[in-house]
Formats: sequence, structure tokens, C-alpha cells
Amino acid sequence: MKLHVIGSGSSGNCYVLKSSTGRTLILEAGCSMNDVQKQVEIIPSQCEGVLLTHEHGDHAGYWKDYVKAGLKIYTATETAEELGIEDVDYYSIEYVGKYVGEFEVVGHTVYHDAVNALCFVIDHNEIGTLIFATDLGDKQIICTGTNHWLIEANYSHEVVQERINRGESNAVLAERIANNHMSIEGCVRSLKDSGAKKSKTITLCHLSANHSDEEMFKRKVFDAVGKIPNIAKKGVVIEL
Repeated sequence: MKLHVIGSGSSGNCYVLKSSTGRTLILEAGCSMNDVQKQVEIIPSQCEGVLLTHEHGDHAGYWKDYVKAGLKIYTATETAEELGIEDVDYYSIEYVGKYVGEFEVVGHTVYHDAVNALCFVIDHNEIGTLIFATDLGDKQIICTGTNHWLIEANYSHEVVQERINRGESNAVLAERIANNHMSIEGCVRSLKDSGAKKSKTITLCHLSANHSDEEMFKRKVFDAVGKIPNIAKKGVVIEL
């Protein structure tokens, strides 16, 4: 199984899981179908569907591209209604497990300034369990026995405070970030308390362009769980 990063961050989020059989599962529609096809071939008949965590444009802005390509959308009922896709082929996926082709997926509600933001627990016989958690408030999540993590590390409290001190950011923005995104500190707590030192891969996603520090984030994760994480960037391919 390979994880292809099409985009990660406020400019657009999209990831593709591709199994050894060639079946694919797309996570988020914040990048266009054309952008996806530039990095990894998507054959509609071999694509199991598209998972949407929530309705914000950097995660769902291009959903129509995928529907036009004949792909199925999986998201929360409230998200589908907010986007106006309730009249097309979408599948409610919150709270209960659903088989999305080769993948078994469960959606869990997380806190974000959206109608019903989800994180996803994804199971596949090639990789075991993968957690995809992004755009969630800075609250700890516990997922023991997870083989692979694709988890938000949007900002550092330290970096935010430094920018406020330099007059490059403000307290109102800092509060919004803290309420709606996971910090590296919250990410590390979640990984440590979930026993992520036994996980196979950790990939940090949705890093803020202004409030993150890649090397600091790698060091903090390594110090906590003894693993150097991947950083989700456009074009990166991770072997799971």
C-alpha cells in the first residue's frame, strides 16, 4: 500500500491510498482531479470512493470534479447537506463501519468549526489500521493498536507565541487556531498515549505555513515515541 500526498495544508488537502491490487481510496477533495492525475493514475472503475472529513474548501472544494468522474462520495450527512450534494450519489459514513470496496472505514466526529467534522479509522488487509485525523481541536485522541497515522500537527504553541511577540500574529487568530486545529503538543500526547511507538508509520499533515516548524515537529515526535515522522508534502509517496 502506498500513500500519495497530493496536497496538505490550507491551499488544499488530498491524499490517495493505492493498494497492491491497484484499487484506490481518495482522502479529501481539496485538490482538483487534474492535480491528482498528475501524481497518481486514478482509474474511476478502480477507485473505491472519496472520503470527506468536512465541508471547508481546502478539504472539499473540488468534490464536483470527483462526482463528474463517476466516483462515490463518503461523508457525514450534515456535510453533504452543507455542500449541496445530498441530491447526488453520496454515502453517509459517520458512526458506523462501512466497506468502501477493499477498505473498511468508520467515521468519528471531532471538534472543528464545521457542521460535523469527522476523522476516519481505515482498515485494509495490507496495512492493518490507519487513522486519518485532521482539522480537529487541540484535544487528545486515543487510538491504541493503530498501525499507521496520518495526523494533523498544524502549529506549535511556542511558534505562535513567538509570532505574537514579534507582532506577526495576533491573539484572536491564535485562539481560533487553538480551538480548531491540533498542535504538535496535542499530536504528541495523542501518539504517546496511544502507544504509537509500536506503529509502523507516522505522517504529520496540515502543517501551518506560518505557525509550524518541521524539524522541531520531527524532534518532538521522535523524543516521545522513538520514531521519525514523515511530513505530508505535495508529491511525497509513503510506503505503508
